[in-house]
Amino acid sequence: MPRPSRSPFFFFAREFQHRCERDRGQRISINEAIAACYDDWKALPVEAKQPYKTQYDEWRMQYRVNPAQACPPNQRGHENKQVKNDRILRQRDIPSADLKLHYDRFSLERIFLTNEYLPLDKSELLSMPIYIINFQIFCEIDVEDGGQFVPAEICILCYTLNEGVTMYEQRFIKPDKIPSGYMSSCLEHTNETHQIPLKDFCEATDNYKQIYHELKSFVQTTINDASNHSDDRSRRRYLRSSQPCVFFPSLEYEQTSKLLDWLQEKAEGKAPTKDTRLVNLSSIESLIMVLAELKKHHVSHDDIEKTFANAAYSFMIEERCPYHAQLGVNHCSVARCHAGAKLISAYLNQLFAPERPVSAKITTEDRSQNSFMSKRTQSNRTPTATHNEPVAKVDSSKDTNDSMASSYRPFDQRKQNDEITKLQQQNFHRLLSNAQSTDSSHNDHLSDYAIDSHSQISDNSNTERTRLNQRKLVLLKAIQSIDEQIEELNLNSDT
Repeated sequence: MPRPSRSPFFFFAREFQHRCERDRGQRISINEAIAACYDDWKALPVEAKQPYKTQYDEWRMQYRVNPAQACPPNQRGHENKQVKNDRILRQRDIPSADLKLHYDRFSLERIFLTNEYLPLDKSELLSMPIYIINFQIFCEIDVEDGGQFVPAEICILCYTLNEGVTMYEQRFIKPDKIPSGYMSSCLEHTNETHQIPLKDFCEATDNYKQIYHELKSFVQTTINDASNHSDDRSRRRYLRSSQPCVFFPSLEYEQTSKLLDWLQEKAEGKAPTKDTRLVNLSSIESLIMVLAELKKHHVSHDDIEKTFANAAYSFMIEERCPYHAQLGVNHCSVARCHAGAKLISAYLNQLFAPERPVSAKITTEDRSQNSFMSKRTQSNRTPTATHNEPVAKVDSSKDTNDSMASSYRPFDQRKQNDEITKLQQQNFHRLLSNAQSTDSSHNDHLSDYAIDSHSQISDNSNTERTRLNQRKLVLLKAIQSIDEQIEELNLNSDT
């Protein structure tokens, strides 16, 4: 039986449907009611939406305990209608076109990693360089003034599943011409975050061409022979060597992509295209989810982002560059790259390299303050698989003993559990909408099982107290129902 589509808005639409039938004698379908009352729902204040949210909470708890009882009999035979209604409600849940693009890009990243980029053999996967990049900025320019970001610092880090962090390189960037009217924004953002001086900073450089070529030499070691990639393994190796992928938190996509394009344009004198870009782009969340799925382990995007927001990934005291370590500032590109590597280790170590400790870091001691800061665990960097290395001499058309080719099914053909997929999408939309909502609207989307202790609920608010009591009653009813089912099972087992 498919999971019926519900939301607070659904109960409002159903009441609207009954009101039309009672007051006007007009019978309309639930789809027509949804389309007719959507604007009225959006115009309702938060307090007026509360009864419908309560109805939804009670229904959802009942559905988790007893789905057959929560779903009316007349709805069980209308699967097509349920799918159509669910599609309508899911589209309504997307807060804006930008967030829809964000979600679509997230799906495209996973398809790219699965079908084109990641190795097909476990040995190659464990030694594959994973490049993590971070930019610190002075400010973001408004769209009407160009929509660009003013960079302050860049760091790129190399990580492998076998060895952890192997090396990284960092540079402070002297800003280009700051548009008129943005100086105060730059100073304000600097004081609140990384505290990198805007002017007269001896460690910063405006030689953008040099920064670009150093970045290029870091990610492109040895390029495979372009003429020898007739099979899937060779094509993937060639792509990883000629146009490697850099990873970053998904919320930093716009900032990272624009600054990489800006840096390449400064060095080459022309804006890069998709084919001429130095690197491919993907989020750390997509990489973790794809690799975890290879081991039949399900991880949600929501879970990864909540983990990355934890204080253990925010401070990274020992991984900061000398400048930020001296100031005690955690807004450091080096620290953020190490945090990304730590996040990957936390999710994938036990799946791929359980013998390696999670906290594999590189210290920041004994480095020149005026040079391109770098630290390497080996004097010579171990390149990726090339056409003259042993791993490439294996017949690429045949699966090796550690082949994972069968695990890389096309993403759009995978048979996923519909309920899990639906819940994952709802969690993702809720996360993004919460990031842009006020504290009051954020409180309306709290989880049924846990109330965030940092949501600053007012003790003097009768509305909040009433809502919490209602949630408490719902949970108590659910617990009582579960206890009854357990007792019934115990009686059956005794007999």
